[in-house]
Amino acid sequence: MTKRYLITVSILGMLAMLMIIFELQVLLGKIKPQSLIIFNLGIAVQLFQTSALLAMTFMNRYVSRSNLRASYYFFVVGTVLFSGSLYVKATEEITNLIIGITGKVMLLGAVILFIGWFIVLFTGATYKHKKRAIHNQ
Repeated sequence: MTKRYLITVSILGMLAMLMIIFELQVLLGKIKPQSLIIFNLGIAVQLFQTSALLAMTFMNRYVSRSNLRASYYFFVVGTVLFSGSLYVKATEEITNLIIGITGKVMLLGAVILFIGWFIVLFTGATYKHKKRAIHNQ
């Protein structure tokens, strides 16, 4: 579980960094400022969700693994759909790739991310701390 989470986090983080490099090297000056804002929102969401996934990686000893696994999948899928659709939307003017369902995919990704965060809320609300035995030496 931890290994898969760390691999996923590293891939999402590296992809976010590649998107930053792509913006700086390719997009600046070639797309409208509004499109850059949309692109940067995609990067920000991806980095934020990647950070959340990194934190979740080390929570598996403390919270329900099934809840953690569910929120993990919702976060990964939601991030790909939401940030990916923002990247596509932002670069339409230079790629000439106009996908009519981008807005719907973006909304679906946002809803999936919301569900992932709701699972985290539920996990926190139902969390029962397990006291560790203190051993006197």
